[in-house]
Amino acid sequence: MKSSALLCAAALLLSACSSAYKVPSRIDANLLREVPKARMQPITTALEGSAIARAAYDNARAQTRVSSDGVELALQELSVVTDRIGAARIDLASARREGAGPALDRAEAEYANLLGIGRIARLGLSLSRREHELAALRERLALEESRLADARVELARAIAVSELDVPAEQAVALEDVRDAVQFYEREVEIANRRLSDGRIRMTQARADYEAAIARESGGSVPPISAGT
Repeated sequence: MKSSALLCAAALLLSACSSAYKVPSRIDANLLREVPKARMQPITTALEGSAIARAAYDNARAQTRVSSDGVELALQELSVVTDRIGAARIDLASARREGAGPALDRAEAEYANLLGIGRIARLGLSLSRREHELAALRERLALEESRLADARVELARAIAVSELDVPAEQAVALEDVRDAVQFYEREVEIANRRLSDGRIRMTQARADYEAAIARESGGSVPPISAGT
């Protein structure tokens, strides 16, 4: 299905991002060993922040996978109700050929009920897709925050090393490292804006879904399960 292809493409994109999400260090590890212990605290603090950000990113990735499963389940539920609508349409046509009577009344009621459930199922799929989109946006934000945290580790290291008496060819340009930090700060801002937009879209999808339930049956429409 087209939606499955889109989900796969999104997963591949996020996987490609995650495989290279760690900001590489350009600072010689041997130089870091020469940093006095008294000057190591900023590096330690930055490393702790990086570990927290990385854990948050791993959690966001897991939530994206869960939301992807939710979309697949919604697709299955819509498929089930679509099949039932098709069967009910055939039963209704047969009842109409037989003429007015209880059988026709039951067939019309069943068909109308299933059409309502189908509308809800389609909106439920739309909501699941928005939830998955939001989860992917949260993952992207967590990714950029993790990269930013790594860049701050690099900056803390660069500052500590800059205070050492080292050959010019081993020195690290602090301005370049600060530029990297600013770059990831901008990426975090962009990811935050996209997440805010995604929240608006999901809120609208949820409102549409809940309104459809209220409109179709006063909130009492039973869920359609792929297992029924």
